[in-house]
Amino acid sequence: MNIAHTLAESIEATHGMHEDASGLYTAPPHFFIAGAYPGGAGDPPFQEDTGNQLALFNYADGHGMLTISKGVNTLSLGGGITPAMLTAMLDRELRVILLIDGGHGGALILADTSIDDFSGAPERVQFIDDEKQVRIFDLAAWLRNHQAALLAADWRDPIAFDGTSVELTGSVAQDGGYEAMVYALYGMEVSFTPDADTHAEIDIFYGGIAA
Repeated sequence: MNIAHTLAESIEATHGMHEDASGLYTAPPHFFIAGAYPGGAGDPPFQEDTGNQLALFNYADGHGMLTISKGVNTLSLGGGITPAMLTAMLDRELRVILLIDGGHGGALILADTSIDDFSGAPERVQFIDDEKQVRIFDLAAWLRNHQAALLAADWRDPIAFDGTSVELTGSVAQDGGYEAMVYALYGMEVSFTPDADTHAEIDIFYGGIAA
């Protein structure tokens, strides 16, 4: 599977098309890999109907499509990604696209979103910086608040993320704990036996190139 890393490739991918080796254009693939629990890497990527899920994504992890469950879900951004790097637009099917650094750092199509329904978006987005500081925002609320702006945005002028009115830092806990921190800082996947208090109802998924 080819994962776009250049701006042009990322923009092409976010518009729902990707050129494969045969020259045919197909939809960009899901590319999140299931974490160590509960089911392992053989599970369908981010397509369960219930439970809480966490997607870990770093700068230059590529582009792909994100499908979430019906639980409380979080997109965790690291590897140097800051809130100022996040922008949003719609693709030709009116699904939300999140661009990292204008596409240079990656792009995510939120598969089950539309301009009239943002229930397919992760409820929260958290940013983990190099100093291990975490900021958390209500992503779904931010999208709802910017419905009109999304309709006017395109890849040349996406809307910039400003989480001032939807910041949750200090009122909710960081999601993903040690695993999220290690992936954000070092790009490493780690796992251990689930803890009944912290991990029993969370699936963790890693960005990057699927096997």
